[in-house]
Amino acid sequence: MLYSRREVMSTLMAAAVAHAASDLKLGIPGPFPGRVVAVNSENSIISGQYQPEVIKKMMQKGMLALTGAPA
Repeated sequence: MLYSRREVMSTLMAAAVAHAASDLKLGIPGPFPGRVVAVNSENSIISGQYQPEVIKKMMQKGMLALTGAPA
């Protein structure tokens, strides 16, 4: 039985994709584990009201810690 060039290439590509997919670690944490940082401030909520400036500084601090970017 003869195969066309398109059928051969298609089969080779499918095999390569299947092989690459089998190398990925499935489950937790998976092939790309995440990072988590925590920030807190006792001043983020005062009298039941969010304090935008305090929260903004918390977000900046968290993002710097997460990315390792210079301050």
